Amino acid sequence: MSNEREAEESARLTNPFGGRKDDDYEEDQPEMRHVKITTSQPQFAKPQAFDAKRPAWLVAPPPVGLKKRSDSVTVKKEWTGELAVQNWNVQPESLEMVPLDFPLERTHREITDTDVCIVAGRISSVLQKLSIDAEFDHEEAKCKCTSQDFVGFRIRLYAGGEGGQPVVVEVQRRTGSARSFMMSCRSILAAAEGKVYERKLKMGMPSKIGNMKCLQGIALPKMVDPEKEAMDALSNVVILLQDKRVDTNVLGLENLVCLTDPTKTSSKTASISAKSVVVGYGKFCLREEIYLVLERCAERTVTDEDAGCMDYTERVRTLSLQAFSNALALLTPDSLESLEKGWFQDMFIPMLISEVDNVNESPTRASIAICCINSLPKSAMRSVRVESIRQAHAVGCERNELLATEAGRCLAKLGL
Repeated sequence: MSNEREAEESARLTNPFGGRKDDDYEEDQPEMRHVKITTSQPQFAKPQAFDAKRPAWLVAPPPVGLKKRSDSVTVKKEWTGELAVQNWNVQPESLEMVPLDFPLERTHREITDTDVCIVAGRISSVLQKLSIDAEFDHEEAKCKCTSQDFVGFRIRLYAGGEGGQPVVVEVQRRTGSARSFMMSCRSILAAAEGKVYERKLKMGMPSKIGNMKCLQGIALPKMVDPEKEAMDALSNVVILLQDKRVDTNVLGLENLVCLTDPTKTSSKTASISAKSVVVGYGKFCLREEIYLVLERCAERTVTDEDAGCMDYTERVRTLSLQAFSNALALLTPDSLESLEKGWFQDMFIPMLISEVDNVNESPTRASIAICCINSLPKSAMRSVRVESIRQAHAVGCERNELLATEAGRCLAKLGL
């Protein structure tokens, strides 16, 4: 009996829940949803009404002889074009179809029944009239442009259908003022369509502001002395120019260009600012400050990646020339005679000649440099090389109308 009790006690301890050893217990599993995994792509029904509204160049098959449209859009930072002296030469086989996943800018046009060579010629012609520096890439049918007020944009030609028709012209802004870009863009797109767009520019300060109805009966504050106002503005410019940061120097030069422009400030302020730049006025002689900024920028090249790779060094050189050009235009030749043998001959004229010799690098700076030369006394123009002016005139006739005009004036002044 004792043996049976021991066996029962051992079985109870081994199986405390009262089951038998040979019983099968099933583990409870959580409820799972059945998911079917497949490698095939889902098929969606294509809306019928959508195709009817799409342009023909989006639904047409790739034409024979044109480049196949890319499956996706990639952005290349390198530019393979060259600053060409000839017009934009684009062949129909160089055009690429508009990528399906590429949303065109609103600033684009579709030009029908016109060969792409004619469209490219119209665009290059209007760029020359607007004095916009352009680098043409004939094989890729694109153009890199920079206007005189530092607006950077791209022009790209696409094929819209079979046989390269219609020709799609897209203008895309990269850097600079949107307002200035739209003024140039309207002229370019109108020229591409064979039309003429006239840019209406309002020159000079607005007159008779006090006669406006909204200002009647309002006590206006007393007018500030123009000389004191100009001296305060010039003090701020000096602080900006003496800063070690290049972007701050650019801001100071932009303010100085506005202060020496009579269409953007009062004539009294412009006159005082012009004297302070070239011959000196009061405690200011800004030509030395400008030269220090140019020397600092010549030691290194500074670009801003966040602003579309803006080259601050190029902007400093252009703005410095513009400030000198505005100032010289407001001064009389008699006030410049005392500087002829010193600053003019040793520093200023060699800088202008260097910019004219590098006309292929920047036609815009060359045109501003020749404009400065035209404002100099005749006796100070003897050291100017005539061959450089003639070369600049030839380049301007092909690429920059303002350069051609200024070079023509200079040749006439030299008696050639």
